[in-house]
Formats: sequence, C-alpha cells, structure tokens
Amino acid sequence: MDESREEIPRISIDSLRDWHRMKSNFSNAVFELFDQRIRQNGLESERASFLPHLQQFIDTTFEKAEPNVRINGKNFEEVKDGDDDKEVEPFDERRKRPQEVATLLENIFKAQEAIMGELDEPAEEEEDHLDPSLPDETMLAETVDAFSNVVGLSEGLSQTVKTQRDRVGRLKEAEEEVNAIKP
Repeated sequence: MDESREEIPRISIDSLRDWHRMKSNFSNAVFELFDQRIRQNGLESERASFLPHLQQFIDTTFEKAEPNVRINGKNFEEVKDGDDDKEVEPFDERRKRPQEVATLLENIFKAQEAIMGELDEPAEEEEDHLDPSLPDETMLAETVDAFSNVVGLSEGLSQTVKTQRDRVGRLKEAEEEVNAIKP
C-alpha cells in the first residue's frame, strides 16, 4: 500500500508554520460558522456541549489530511515532530528536473568529448588502410560518392524485391487457375 501511496502527489506546503496557520484559520472559520448556526437556531445554551465534538471534527480532519501533505519537500510524517525554527533552504519540486537535465547534458558532453578525442587520435591500424597520397577533401568526396552508390543500390534492390514478390503472387494465381482447369 505504501508503494501505491507514493504515486499519488501530495499537497506541498512551504513550512510547518504554514501548516499550523492553515489549521488555525480553518478552526477559526469552523467556530465562526458554528456560532452563527447556534445563534440562528437559538441553541446558545447548548454551545458548550457541542464544542468538544466540533474540536474532535477539526482534529480528525487534519489527521486525515496529514498523509497527503509534504512540507518543504518532505513527507508530513517526517517533519511533524521536528523543529520548524531552524533555517532550511526552501524546497522547490521544480528544481529536481533541471538538475536531472543538467546531469544528463554533462554526461552527453563528456561522452562526446571522449569520442572526439578518439577520432582525433586515429589508431595505427586505420592508418595502414588510408592512402596517404589522397588529400582529405578527396577522400571525403570518394566516401560520399561510395555512400550515394550504396544508397542507390539499396533502393534498386528494394524495388527489385517488390517486383519479385508481385511476380510470385501472379505465379501462384496462374498456378491455381491452371490446376482448376480439368483435363
């Protein structure tokens, strides 16, 4: 149950002081509404007997809300007995994603630098296959031409395969028609 509980987002509150202020404001509003209703219904003499029940309602309401609250990025259960007076940097849930992105970008840049370093230092084996008489631009042009030829051949092969499939399909149809003819 705890695992599924963590999937549901919690209500974020900046500090335990804010939580107490919300509880106080809620209590004041409930008592004010209660007093209005008592006066409207003429039950002023029974007010004292209702107060403990009203306080129990307020306490139960906030107890049920506690598992759904985060205070300064921490679950309420971890903070409620703590000291709220100490200086703590305010938690911002939006800060988590930019840090993840920054770390990811840093790792990508490091990997790119490592690859570029490997490309700058060609292996001795590769030097044996290179024709030192060709300038770099000529070698690049030849590589582009070779790649273009390979792409052209692959497109032709793709068209040839399609043509052959069509022929096989027509051959099967013709074979079925010939077999259907009775001698």
